[in-house]
Amino acid sequence: MATAASLSSLHHLSSSFLSKTSLTVRPLRTIICSLSSSPSSSSSSQFNISFAPPKPKPKPTPTPTPTPKSPEPEPFPDPDALPGGQLFIPWIVRGEDGNLKLQTHPPALLLHAMANAETETKKANNKNKNKKAKSPENASMEPKYSKAARRFFNQNFKEPAQRLGKVLAAAGVASRRNSEELIFEGKVTVNGSVCNAPQTRVDPARDIIYVNGNRLPKRQPPKVYLALNKPKGYICSSGDKESKSVLSLFDDFWTNWGKRNPGLPKPRLFTVGRLDVATTGLIIVTNDGDFAQRLSHPSSNLTKE
Repeated sequence: MATAASLSSLHHLSSSFLSKTSLTVRPLRTIICSLSSSPSSSSSSQFNISFAPPKPKPKPTPTPTPTPKSPEPEPFPDPDALPGGQLFIPWIVRGEDGNLKLQTHPPALLLHAMANAETETKKANNKNKNKKAKSPENASMEPKYSKAARRFFNQNFKEPAQRLGKVLAAAGVASRRNSEELIFEGKVTVNGSVCNAPQTRVDPARDIIYVNGNRLPKRQPPKVYLALNKPKGYICSSGDKESKSVLSLFDDFWTNWGKRNPGLPKPRLFTVGRLDVATTGLIIVTNDGDFAQRLSHPSSNLTKE
């Protein structure tokens, strides 16, 4: 009974509600839009909604650029592990790639330079020892003169240049005539070139003269003047080998020549004038051609007996 009463009242209310003209039916979307377009103050005051700040975006990490790796230095050995606790000196050198590096041994260029310097020092010391050994202890030093004194001596006292044939004859190579024949045959060179003119002026102290491949000594033999009492049976020329020459009488004189005159060549002696084989008498023997020419020339007015 109660159920029937409630159903009847509900039907009555629905019919009355739908019968009203002021109420209109609107769709659900329109209602939602009207709610959303209402003022924010009313909504915020009603609900009090707040939003959290957005999370910051992570920054991209920069990729590191690869750097060229330098060669690792050689590890130094432990001094305790070395015999006697020896320490090595670090050497900073530049490698083939142009970079500096450390090493325990000195560079090769330094070792070569040190070896060359050591050998040169030894050579210099050996030369000094040889010079001291060759030079006598009490040898007198040669006097040193100024340039002006040497120039004055060369201009006033030094012998002038002489003819090549005369120089060869004075050095004892051969006679004047035979020396000229050697020159004509091209067997004499002066300063590296063949000389074919006997009248060429040379200075034995400065010019380099070769005869048949043998060098002429720079120091000329001294002037020698000998007086000989010629015995019988000796000739005054040295060309004939079968007969005895007066020059063979000076063999004992030549034996001690090297001891009395060290470093000097033997002079070539000849007689001034001639004497017959069976004749005895005084005759002059010398190596000075100018002196012999003055004695033998008729202008000297010397009497010969």
